[in-house]
Amino acid sequence: MQHHPLPEYPRPALRRDSYENLNGLWQYAITGSAGLPAKWDGDILVPYSPETKASGVGRTLQPAETKLKAAGTEYEKIHLYAYSHAGYLPDNRLNLYKLLFDRKGRLLGIQALGNREAVRKTDVTATAIMTGVPANELEDLALCYAPPYGNASDAVNTLGTMAENVLNGRVKFVSPFSGEWEQMAAEAMIIDVRPPEMFEKGHLPHAINIPQTAIRNNLSSIPQDKPVVLYCNRSIRAYVAAALLNNRGFDNIYVLSGGLYLYNEIEQNLREQNQTEAEY
Repeated sequence: MQHHPLPEYPRPALRRDSYENLNGLWQYAITGSAGLPAKWDGDILVPYSPETKASGVGRTLQPAETKLKAAGTEYEKIHLYAYSHAGYLPDNRLNLYKLLFDRKGRLLGIQALGNREAVRKTDVTATAIMTGVPANELEDLALCYAPPYGNASDAVNTLGTMAENVLNGRVKFVSPFSGEWEQMAAEAMIIDVRPPEMFEKGHLPHAINIPQTAIRNNLSSIPQDKPVVLYCNRSIRAYVAAALLNNRGFDNIYVLSGGLYLYNEIEQNLREQNQTEAEY
């Protein structure tokens, strides 16, 4: 095995007069904390990732949520769809974020799906995890803003605000197709808070339509003796409506995490998975 697989400077266009090549064999350990391990698991050949055979490890790392479930750790989970940059610029895409944290606010993990801006937000949150920043304090981070590269309302700050409202009990989320959702959907009132024209184009089974702007005028139509699930496309309108109802004394309100977008994505994935299994 070659111990220096990439001896050349990794970015020739930015070559420096001197540099230290870190490619080669390093000791590694896969742990659940940032501290030095009691012992090393073996050697890894950098720059190859642990999943590849070339690294000498050949181990697939499990997502943080899988590890938390296996360990029996209680945690909170929120999803956020956020645009990659200012809406008036071209090539604006939705990125999906999932943030994990415990009831004390300790950050446990983040996952993102999207373009390069999702990578930036993941880097910021990973640094917060390493330095012990609580989930709710993400909303206070002062992050650089430039219209081509982000929104004035940064996704990391928004995740922090959402986490703060979860921790203080102001908003509760339920993840689509989770065990909690399956139990709740059978008895809950499901309210689509989008405008009527969007509701008519498609909605969840058994859902009724009360637009977010009409919630204040329809409080008597919303029960308080059973779960009520609010949703919209990305959970933004539903989130605002849930906070409003909480202020009016409702403690039975849930927001469908990730909204209709995430629900449809998971439903499609399950359908494709079932189809593949049926073929085999």
